[in-house]
Amino acid sequence: MRRIICIILAFTITLLCGCGSKSGGDDAQDGGNTQQEEFVITPMASYSCADFSMSVPEGWMVEAATSNAGMYHALRAYDPACMVNQILYILKAEPLFADDFLKQNYTYWNAAYAAFPVMAEESVKGYFDVLPQYLSAVAAEPFYSSLHFPQYEDFTVTETFDATGSLGGTAGVLRAEFTQDGVEAEGMCSVELVPFPIPGLGGYYMAYSTTIVSAEKGMFQNWEDILTRSLGSLDYSGSYTSSAMAQSDAAMRQSQQLSQSANEMQDAIMSSWENRNTSQDIISQKQSDATMGFERVMDTETGEIYQTDSGFTDWYDGERYTAITDDQYTEAVVGRFSWK
Repeated sequence: MRRIICIILAFTITLLCGCGSKSGGDDAQDGGNTQQEEFVITPMASYSCADFSMSVPEGWMVEAATSNAGMYHALRAYDPACMVNQILYILKAEPLFADDFLKQNYTYWNAAYAAFPVMAEESVKGYFDVLPQYLSAVAAEPFYSSLHFPQYEDFTVTETFDATGSLGGTAGVLRAEFTQDGVEAEGMCSVELVPFPIPGLGGYYMAYSTTIVSAEKGMFQNWEDILTRSLGSLDYSGSYTSSAMAQSDAAMRQSQQLSQSANEMQDAIMSSWENRNTSQDIISQKQSDATMGFERVMDTETGEIYQTDSGFTDWYDGERYTAITDDQYTEAVVGRFSWK
């Protein structure tokens, strides 16, 4: 008997390869042909508190700044089984200096500014290059006491996309790879940078709606839809919006509500993903399969894509499963089965 072990992903189903982990299902045999069995449904769950609400995959953790964070509110939703599967959203980050001279001027008046970063490149990429330094600088803020910021390393941009900011700043979306706690990850990042001039001091940059949606490297195309939809579901309460807007700058007060910014970032990320270089995905997914000893097949009854052990199509002579085309490597994998 050839063993068929199904692993189902968590979007509307349990997600595949939570940082290398696997789970098994029932054995199945159908005259030598394979069948999927025992789909384990993992629905979306609603998360809400006094400040905001959103939908996240069931079992995920949500950490957030306290209510007194105001415009510096931040949240992180993540999979505790694989924490690079995550959403990080920061309403506002400042200060971000354009050069060392400006930073020294501010540090002269307040020594705390010494911890904040200088963007070697005044761009969206330049911001994400120094974001780990910014997160370290603000991690000790009391209103972030319940929020554990991810600390990534080796941030590498693989593709860039233009975006339109709503605050008159420089906006953009990046596709990037990085390492977090030793786990290789990939995802989409977006932000809008707005200059904030101060007479006599030169000013600095403010970053609005910092967004990172990521997953384990090689798995992001399976997560992208659920992550962006979860981000778009973020809804700040009316009371929190009123309080935060009261302490915001004029540029942000032009926006009708805080939740609008999250929706704009969702749209920008989704649009960028749809216009990505798919040839990169095809090559990456093929390399990943070869390294891990997999091949991909399509279930002709459902049109869904599955991973299985290499060599499956060499012996399989049924009609239900067929080898995928190159273009289908850009589609999400909904599960895995093993015949060995």
